[in-house]
Amino acid sequence: MLHFQQELEKFGVNFGRDHFKFYDVHSYDQLLNVNDEKCGKLSGGTDLIIGPRGVAMESITKQSCVAVELITSENIEKNGIESFSSQAILELIASCYHSHQMTLVVFTDLASDVLVMTLSRSNHGIEILNYGDLTLNQMATFIRQHLSTHCSADRTYRLNYLSADVTLTKPSELTIQAFKRRRVSSVL
Repeated sequence: MLHFQQELEKFGVNFGRDHFKFYDVHSYDQLLNVNDEKCGKLSGGTDLIIGPRGVAMESITKQSCVAVELITSENIEKNGIESFSSQAILELIASCYHSHQMTLVVFTDLASDVLVMTLSRSNHGIEILNYGDLTLNQMATFIRQHLSTHCSADRTYRLNYLSADVTLTKPSELTIQAFKRRRVSSVL
């Protein structure tokens, strides 16, 4: 995890006081559980979360900016990185269901293969964007861009998604607001 953080720092991701932090959450296997009348049940977890520094572990899903699933190189070699797309979509939906932040989901072996997914708003509603088979440098650049453009390092950040507040200016805030209003069922 430290090596991954150091690599991201080389690309301009700020960690430390008043910035972001890596949270090792691999032992919390029910972290991303969803049990909702409208959208049903999803269960599972992830390995690492990048979120604002100072967030309590029991609240980290509410401030998740990047969810990272670590996959062995052997598993990727055997199945291909794109074989994890379905799992990445479910992890993205569960992460966005919980978080006040726009979540980026990354599946990687930290050696050569990367799959990145996020949500976007379009004229057709909410879409899942799949940036498959990126290099590690592209992943680091993507994470830096995502954190600087779409996420807040404020651990108390809260998006009131039920509000008709017109002060929401970031496209990511509007996207996550629309996602939470529609719930998961209409995205699937």
